[in-house]
Amino acid sequence: MEPLRVVVGARETIAGAARRLRAHQASAAPVVAAGKPVGMLTRALGENALRHGLGDERVADIAAGGAPRVSPSADLRAMKKASVGIAAGLVVGASRGSLQGVVTRHRLEEAVRRHVPRFAPPGWLLGRDLGARMHRTLGADHAGILRKAGGLAGAQGVGLYLAGGVVRDVLLGTPSKDIDLVVEGDGVMFAEELGEILDARVTRHEMFGTAVIEPAGGGRIDVASARRETYDTVSALPRVTPGTLLEDLLRRDVTINSMAIHLDGARYGRLTDELGGERDLRARLLRVNHSLSITEDPTRAFRIARLAARLGFSPAGESIASLSLARDVRAFDALSGERLFREFSLIAAEPEPALALRQIARMGLLEQMGTGLRFDAAAATSVGRLMEGLRAGVLPLEQSSSLAERSLLLLMVLSLRARQAQREALAARLRITGQAAERLVLSGVELPPLVRALCSATRPSRIAKSIEESSPDLLALAWATGPARARRAIEIYHRRLRAVSVNVTGEALLRMGLAPGREFAKVLGRLRQARLDGEVTDDAAESALAASLVRRMSRRPRGRD
Repeated sequence: MEPLRVVVGARETIAGAARRLRAHQASAAPVVAAGKPVGMLTRALGENALRHGLGDERVADIAAGGAPRVSPSADLRAMKKASVGIAAGLVVGASRGSLQGVVTRHRLEEAVRRHVPRFAPPGWLLGRDLGARMHRTLGADHAGILRKAGGLAGAQGVGLYLAGGVVRDVLLGTPSKDIDLVVEGDGVMFAEELGEILDARVTRHEMFGTAVIEPAGGGRIDVASARRETYDTVSALPRVTPGTLLEDLLRRDVTINSMAIHLDGARYGRLTDELGGERDLRARLLRVNHSLSITEDPTRAFRIARLAARLGFSPAGESIASLSLARDVRAFDALSGERLFREFSLIAAEPEPALALRQIARMGLLEQMGTGLRFDAAAATSVGRLMEGLRAGVLPLEQSSSLAERSLLLLMVLSLRARQAQREALAARLRITGQAAERLVLSGVELPPLVRALCSATRPSRIAKSIEESSPDLLALAWATGPARARRAIEIYHRRLRAVSVNVTGEALLRMGLAPGREFAKVLGRLRQARLDGEVTDDAAESALAASLVRRMSRRPRGRD
């Protein structure tokens, strides 16, 4: 315990509170409202908030997680139990008495490491045994890999953990092809040795302390050194330094992605859940690990929205508050266009992009991507039709499998009602250049004439002409946003008209006496029109029409079309 040196009010400014913590050389202080502790402000959290321009905000805005209280006689077991959650630490004091001190999360972790043997921990420190469930969910191949990895970690005397989203999936019973390992030590060296044991290919990323193992049987194993991250400025990429498992879990986005399963020693298969991820998983909540999470990395907001859509979860109050702080300091403005477009591409890659886009819109994130984007009931219907058309193969889009193409199509749908200047600004903001930018900007101009042509076409040949003279993305937009008549015309073309061809060849036209040139294309075009419209229904009638056209052209004076 650190003796109580200072108490800060919930309505104080962060700048004022940080000054008082520095003046009293306090590492942390309870945050009090109406005479009761409601949170904890650490000196590190206050300094980070100042660095990100939040000095004028209230202390209550960053003191997330409440103020768990323990008595002065509490032992390590009681403190560890009370500390589960995102609070920065514990306040110490009798339940009805005055506060006597504070215990920060990191000081508690140091105490546990100092007093508890790593390979013979007491029963109270062992989390739930998920070993059998982990093996069952991940499958026999991965179970064998994890056992070998655990054996190697035991031989080396290092801590090894299955961590991140895969632990969430184990608890949900969702199979996963890839696994993420965290090593409290040199992750790259560990990956090299594990790769030799598995006879697998290893790709090293020394700069980041990570490596990728690709077993011969397929799948992917990501291995990382446990690390802490420091964000010097809003939205900047972090500085990475070696850290503990706790620090590695704290740097992640939400609590349900911040759990780990021991793979070493006596704790093999035991869950480590410092931040209350399993509790939030049961409550179907997405809770950030700390209040500055989205300010430091605004892409976390998009990740939360995607997870909310995919899992049917809701952002917790702390996540909404963290998003509000990020907006206050215009953190999204500092994101590069490339990073923003990558986040949009990840939305496009979701099984149901409309669900993710709805959550993005609810969280007010759509406007952070650029001007003119709109997701309402009409846009949701259009996105649903677009994905339905791509899945059913109704749209003649070879490039529909490309994530970049799908992302561009979704941007076109969401910006159709924008002004051209807004689409130009959108392309510039997301760093979309070249032909892709031109297609995005002109989509709103070129689509209406195509839709009118499809709806007014009375003959199959007119449908085919309109479609074959249009780009694939415009056809996709017409299908997604146009009236039912336009969709019927596209479907008719895809199901029946696209396969209609002409059997008369160029050689046959030569034998009929037609000289090579533009007339060839005109005759073949007229023959296909006749086939499409049912004017000719067999090869003999087609040949007769070809001969008639050739004779007519032969009688035409030279120089006339």
